[in-house]
Amino acid sequence: MSDGSVFLAPDQPGANSNQNADSNLTANYYTAGDVAENIGVSVTTVKRIAAELRFDVQHTAGGLKLFTRQQLDKIKAEWQRRQQEAWK
Repeated sequence: MSDGSVFLAPDQPGANSNQNADSNLTANYYTAGDVAENIGVSVTTVKRIAAELRFDVQHTAGGLKLFTRQQLDKIKAEWQRRQQEAWK
């Protein structure tokens, strides 16, 4: 998982003037890669489910999507629901 050392884009809530985010804030965010690793799916699958669920996500200055723990849990639950449906 990410160590939380990400940078928020300057226009994102929680970003400061030098683009270094407060570590307490970013420790609660996960990259799409972190979410994918946690669930065991591809980054593309994570992004597709997030788009379908219409999540409002934060972005790093470099453009990486950042997900909250609640969003990670919702993506995981949705993936599990889809897997259950596929096995019926």
